[in-house]
Amino acid sequence: MRMSAVLLGLTLQLFPGGVAGQQPNTPNTLTPEEAKAGWKLLFDGNATRGWRGYQKKTIPAGWQAVDGALTRVAAGGDIVTEKQYRDFELALEWKIAPGGNSGIFYRVTE
Repeated sequence: MRMSAVLLGLTLQLFPGGVAGQQPNTPNTLTPEEAKAGWKLLFDGNATRGWRGYQKKTIPAGWQAVDGALTRVAAGGDIVTEKQYRDFELALEWKIAPGGNSGIFYRVTE
């Protein structure tokens, strides 16, 4: 079964096959070793390409790339990757405001 990832955060990477890679030295980039190992960058820090709203065709306007982070700036609902992935290991940096209420869901089906 192939599923999308519902993710919020910064420096989102996915490696199909489940082998760990190193964290990048620069946010929203892959190290040469990660790229060679097959890691995929899910967010480039500049645009919301590759993402859409859950059960929607486009990303809600409330989600924007802000200062290198995939950020909810207004009402936006959940977002998912446009592509689906099978076996993977997920690495990310997470930022949330104190008292925030959010999460990461993976292996999501619509």
